[in-house]
Amino acid sequence: QFAITHGNNATFAQEYPRFTFDQFSFYLQDQMSLSDNFKLTAGVRFEVPVYPSLDFNHNQRVEQATSAPTESNPTGKYNTTNTPAARLSFSPRIGFNWDVLGDRRLVVRGGTGVFVGRIPFVWIVGQSGDAGVLQTTVTRVAPEDLIPTIGTDRTAILNQIYPNGFSAVTAGQNLTSITLMDPNLRNPTSWKSSLAVDVQLPGGFLASLEGIYKKDLSVTTLTNIGLKAPTSLVEVPDVAARPYYANGYYDSQITDAYLINSVNDFAKTGYYYSLTAKLEKSYWKGFAGSIAYTYSDARVINDGVGDQPGSAWKGLVSQRGTNNVELGAPSYVLPHRIVANASYSVDYGKFFGTTVAVAYYGGTASRTNLDYVNNIFGDGAYQYSLIDVPTEAQLKNWTFKDNGDYTADQQKADFEQYIQSNKYLSSHRGGILMRNALTSGWRHSIDVKVNQNFYFYTGQNHHKHTLQLGVDFNDFHTLLNPAWGRGWSVNTNDGYGNGKPLNLTNPAAVYTTGAKPVFQFQKNGTERLTSVYSRSGSSWQMIFSVRYIF
Repeated sequence: QFAITHGNNATFAQEYPRFTFDQFSFYLQDQMSLSDNFKLTAGVRFEVPVYPSLDFNHNQRVEQATSAPTESNPTGKYNTTNTPAARLSFSPRIGFNWDVLGDRRLVVRGGTGVFVGRIPFVWIVGQSGDAGVLQTTVTRVAPEDLIPTIGTDRTAILNQIYPNGFSAVTAGQNLTSITLMDPNLRNPTSWKSSLAVDVQLPGGFLASLEGIYKKDLSVTTLTNIGLKAPTSLVEVPDVAARPYYANGYYDSQITDAYLINSVNDFAKTGYYYSLTAKLEKSYWKGFAGSIAYTYSDARVINDGVGDQPGSAWKGLVSQRGTNNVELGAPSYVLPHRIVANASYSVDYGKFFGTTVAVAYYGGTASRTNLDYVNNIFGDGAYQYSLIDVPTEAQLKNWTFKDNGDYTADQQKADFEQYIQSNKYLSSHRGGILMRNALTSGWRHSIDVKVNQNFYFYTGQNHHKHTLQLGVDFNDFHTLLNPAWGRGWSVNTNDGYGNGKPLNLTNPAAVYTTGAKPVFQFQKNGTERLTSVYSRSGSSWQMIFSVRYIF
């Protein structure tokens, strides 16, 4: 297999995708004291993003092609030079701080406002870099293709590929992947609110309770407009109806045509919320510490799975295909988290000091998807199709296929035990699993730090110098007992944290003709699979340090 990328110029010199982006902002804020103990802060932000001119990026081949129509482009005709129009965004926000008793013993604070983000610039770069105008990527796969003789002379290799000379026009006609921006594209926007109460308790303790809520108003996503609409949904007994892209592509050559667009329907945009309870002890005779618990949850369309448009679209786990992406849980929002720390510092005599600090983190270790082994949508994306979770009655009607010496009856029995082993699966039967729905057990981490200080003084002013010897133990509890630090690993792991427990062997027939599904339940390596998770190994780390402070 061979691949090379070169610039579309006479010398094949490297070309770099480029654009100039301008954003003009104006922010106005005023702080008002409505009383001695109530402060109100109000502000408004105006922003105008100005997208780059891409006149140099014109590809006639793309302009002549037809792709999927959209609300903003009903003709399905696209141009690689087009960028979104400049639009003014208006983002008001307001916050308050209320000292209820006037002595800071009881404080209520909060705020609400609209916030505007930015589209990943690497996606915008994709429009100028993937249009077949600046550069070309050539691939060869033996034995079907002729592999050039490899050497250190890059030009000589390219001359073998283009024995009749290189044509930038021809190269622009041979592209397979493009990135485009919807003319109605908007920067991602969200409404965020928070409310908190701080209470001073006896003994120098501060207790806080804070809630945060965020609602996405506009979300940036990707659509492959090269795909034709899927076949009509076919009702199949005992499994969920899903689309199947049996109609192929509008253009057999341009199969990956990614449109950066906005989702503005509030029913389809996501949200986030969290509640945090915290207790802090201010510094007292060398002691200080805090402990906080946070519960959080969220739903999103995109999970940030790729930095390039192609990998971001193809790598998104979905229930009904990446062009029909639904809300799911994000992998980076874990429901439970406890963070605690405590420290004690003491100086004794004139020349010595010791500090001991302990930090604890505990919480849900990870979120998990369970996918079919194969892509069951036929849409050209990666193998990230979320599995069906049948009821007991549905599972009895499922047909399994022997997999070597792993019989169909054994697979069906193990799949039932697999579902029963997980609280979420067993309570959400009869549908398609939500993205990142499963959560593993908790993982605990205890870190310990000890510093020993040696003080000495120089000069007439007795300038203080410190020699500090330190030792850090990461996952100290694992040093004491390896079992205490064990984490969680999903069985049938694909290497990216997704479980692959099930294979649907005939998806095209199922979703286009209503054929009876035929499944294969997988083994976990050589072992039969009866649970979602296994305990993983653990390790600890010790770091010595020497520091001179003067």
